[in-house]
Amino acid sequence: MRYSKVTRRIWGDAKFKSLSQDAKLLFFRLLTAPESTTIPGVILVRKSALAEDMGWTAETVSKRFGELFQLVTLKYESDHKIAEP
Repeated sequence: MRYSKVTRRIWGDAKFKSLSQDAKLLFFRLLTAPESTTIPGVILVRKSALAEDMGWTAETVSKRFGELFQLVTLKYESDHKIAEP
């Protein structure tokens, strides 16, 4: 089992605080993803798999990704199903 570090300062970050609760949860889900690869920050996961895992609709996942795209450095390559937080 691998561990992911998350700084406690995140709770005081203005960008993070402006996210919806669901976007914050998605952010942490991506940061601590069990689908993480050996390449730091690269996650191989489909949006549909995230939706199923989190009990959300595909539309909700897309909306929350949209929030994250606006505020944090995040890239999603739909052709390759790769997310990089």
